[in-house]
Amino acid sequence: MPEDFGTYLKMLRIAKGFGLRAFAERIGMYPSNLSDVERRKKAPPRDPKKLAQIASSLGLDKDSDEWGKLHDLSVKDSPGRL
Repeated sequence: MPEDFGTYLKMLRIAKGFGLRAFAERIGMYPSNLSDVERRKKAPPRDPKKLAQIASSLGLDKDSDEWGKLHDLSVKDSPGRL
């Protein structure tokens, strides 16, 4: 099981049948930025609304284990975390 946000996001995105460009458009990101997040070259989104948009676009229920893991990894992989 992936232990970083980008790898986990990519796994979920592919499992749901989204290509990188289509998913980036769906969540309002440039494909290059999404690719950088998935490859850990950029930090995960810190905005809770953006994270909720990503989870919703993946069809994740807010009470699901997947949503919780996505959230936890976004916090863990964010710069300046405590």
